[in-house]
Amino acid sequence: MSVPEIIRLVFAALTFLLALLAVLPASTNLLWKISVAVTEWGHIFAFIIILPFLFTWWNNAAGKIGFGFALAGFILAWTPVIRAFIVADKLPAQLQNVFGKQDVKKNIISFKTLFLGASCQKIKYETIQYAEADSQALLIDLYKSKDQSSKSPCIIVVHGGAWEGGDSRQLPALNSYLADKGYSVAAITYRLAPKHIAPAASDDVKKAIAFLKKNAEKFNIDSNKLVLLGRSAGGQVALVAAYTLNDPCIKGMIAFYTPADMVWGYSLPGNPLVMDSRRVLRNYLGGPYEKVPENYEKATAINFVNAHTPPTLMLAGQKDELVAYEHNIRLKKILDKYGIKNIIVTLPWATHGFDYNFSGPGAQISTYSIEYFLKSVLKK
Repeated sequence: MSVPEIIRLVFAALTFLLALLAVLPASTNLLWKISVAVTEWGHIFAFIIILPFLFTWWNNAAGKIGFGFALAGFILAWTPVIRAFIVADKLPAQLQNVFGKQDVKKNIISFKTLFLGASCQKIKYETIQYAEADSQALLIDLYKSKDQSSKSPCIIVVHGGAWEGGDSRQLPALNSYLADKGYSVAAITYRLAPKHIAPAASDDVKKAIAFLKKNAEKFNIDSNKLVLLGRSAGGQVALVAAYTLNDPCIKGMIAFYTPADMVWGYSLPGNPLVMDSRRVLRNYLGGPYEKVPENYEKATAINFVNAHTPPTLMLAGQKDELVAYEHNIRLKKILDKYGIKNIIVTLPWATHGFDYNFSGPGAQISTYSIEYFLKSVLKK
């Protein structure tokens, strides 16, 4: 066996192992990051796997074995897109059943977008200070609606980062997309752990809401039409803010892969090699549950659901190694109990951060769902 043949065989075996992350959970933090790439760029990754074998696999036994690995990897890497089409086929009816019929584009998954990227205009944002807390300037990146002919609803975006990282510049493509569709978008910063424990972050979200309402005329915002959108830890922060304010101006809540039950989450931690969730929770909530149970209860969004809770859209991957899918189930049960309109848009292949690739299958489905949800709750 020649050196090039050995290299091709090793390449095929390694890429096959990576492609397994399209269907198997990641066991370390590094593998989780790779699994985001495999599941959301897998359709491109698949061709990289198989190209070295397209014309040489039949030459010898090593080539045939390598081609077998490559073909299996190719198929595995395509499974997220295949499963996305299955989800997309049922999604409009599921959304309509909860939120009524809305006029949203019919093509949920676009092959052109998968390979060439999303074609949306990049909207420039203006950075504004909305408050100061503990000598820290709290900022809003304001993406003004492309349509300035009338006041626009405002989507308030709360970034993720395990409560101790991240910023308002995180995943900006959706912000531009929504601004291009006629919404104002306010992506905010907030105080981070462990220097600032809960409820500092949710309090900051409430300050941002108050600031935007106070300056609605200046920013051409309809202060009666606000929606919160949070990712991961930012989803928890946004949920608590939205559910405790009971403000009729907050028309909806969008939660990407969000922890909704902090008590349950602490009791059943995930794989510490992926993320030490108990350490993260202790830093955010000021200690372990045994010492500060009241902090965990106050940070648990499901404790604050009532008849005035806004409609809620949950977007979650069933293969999420950082925030268990069960959080969505627990939140849905209590929302259903109070008759609050809600839905979990479940992505069976997806892991935490599935919307990182704005052109990927996860982001295409979540973007469609968000547009549908906004048209319903804002009557736009």
